[in-house]
Amino acid sequence: MTEPDPSRERRTRRVATRYYLYRSLDPRGFAFPIFVLFLLSRGLSFTEIVSLSALQAVLTVAGEIPTGYVGDRIGRRNSIVVSRALAFVHLLGMVVARTYPEFLAVWSLWALSLAFASGSEDAWLYDALGGTLAVERFTGISGRGTAIGQWSMALTMVVGAGLYILDPRYPFLASAVFALVGIFVVVSLPGPRVAEETTPDIRVVLQVIRDAFGGRSLRSFVIYAGFFLGITSAMEEFIQPVAVDAFEASLTTLPLGLPPEIGLGVLYATFAGVGAFGSFYAGDLVDRFGLRRTVFAIPILTGAVLAAPAVVAVIVVPSFFVMKGTRAAMKPIISGHLNDHIPSAERATVLSAAAMVFALLRTPLHLFGGVVADAWSPLTAVIGFGALFLVVSGVLYLTEPPVSKESRSQPARSTGSPK
Repeated sequence: MTEPDPSRERRTRRVATRYYLYRSLDPRGFAFPIFVLFLLSRGLSFTEIVSLSALQAVLTVAGEIPTGYVGDRIGRRNSIVVSRALAFVHLLGMVVARTYPEFLAVWSLWALSLAFASGSEDAWLYDALGGTLAVERFTGISGRGTAIGQWSMALTMVVGAGLYILDPRYPFLASAVFALVGIFVVVSLPGPRVAEETTPDIRVVLQVIRDAFGGRSLRSFVIYAGFFLGITSAMEEFIQPVAVDAFEASLTTLPLGLPPEIGLGVLYATFAGVGAFGSFYAGDLVDRFGLRRTVFAIPILTGAVLAAPAVVAVIVVPSFFVMKGTRAAMKPIISGHLNDHIPSAERATVLSAAAMVFALLRTPLHLFGGVVADAWSPLTAVIGFGALFLVVSGVLYLTEPPVSKESRSQPARSTGSPK
């Protein structure tokens, strides 16, 4: 057995600690439970609010590869700095915007912020861990970072709901502070040990992407993962109406006469806690059951649970908790598997290409869910999505299994447990 390298272990701890600090400063939590209420209070209609989400999806698809390419050229840390800077301007813009065109402009900054971070965050962490250690530690550290971000969001969601009662602008100002502090944390992040961010020629980018996704198994994996992420993302549109219908009496009789905004904050904070638990143990699941079994079981379980309210309607709200936990667990597993098959120099570009595929799958699923919810009900949309995923995943496993029998995942070592 090879003796551990003390200097490499120290570097790993240093990378992980700063990465965890960065993830703890996620600026979305304060405003997430109340942003629809805020936009309505500014006079926007539901149609206009939905169009903002559509704009975000379009810009994400259009911007994924260009922002990933820029990330490979300017450096992944710099790309993350750009992401947080755009988020900071977006949050301040939300405070001062008053008209629909102004919100469109502000929302476009948020979409670009997400696009700049989507490939560069994982590419930076994977390379910063260095060499084979990345294969061994990435999923565990990425999962724990996501868990820390979820725990932070659980707290800020509740605080943000309270701030909204004081002044609707306060949650966005608090988020802006988090984004600003996050910029300074990102600047302090250590650089990767591998050859640092190179400047690939744009003429070879498409060839790199074709090479990365040329294998049948990885191509099927991207479709399978994208469909899972797309369906669980589309579910977000229906959580509030379904939950309010299920707990209407509880929301109007909260202890001490608390406003409904606090109830929503607590509900979403609980979701964040469940997501943190799933993300924290993502590496342990792969260690225990192996990549192939984990990638099969978690999404299939989620699809079955989402479809189950067709038989037992009262379990629809618990099904959302299952969805939150399994989605959080799958994200670092998906990212780790993709990273294992991507050359370092173009990692951010190729990860952004995968994110673009995920966005292309997500957008029509959102539209489909809206049509079903309008024609029947949000609950019908939830059940339909669960059944649809089971059908699509069954077809994929019969034709091109997302993870082949020959595929082997290195153990995703984890350290510690949640307290």
